Amino acid sequence: MHCEEVGELLDAYALGALKPEERGPIEEHLADCLRCWKHLKECQKAAALLVLAVPLEQPREELRQRIIAEAAKETRQKADEPGEA
Repeated sequence: MHCEEVGELLDAYALGALKPEERGPIEEHLADCLRCWKHLKECQKAAALLVLAVPLEQPREELRQRIIAEAAKETRQKADEPGEA
């Protein structure tokens, strides 16, 4: 891969949004290219700041109850499967 191709994918790479087969060639290029490595570091900083850009909110109680009910249902189903101890 060339710097231009890698540069187009570095934001997605920094976010962990690439498929494994897409990451390999980028990692090979980064091992030898200081310019792209520095660009990656800037992309990683930007990705880290995205987390701070959105205020955290507590989920609605309805959502919490649905998640708990679904988890309990899955636990019961696993316990009822034959061969499970």
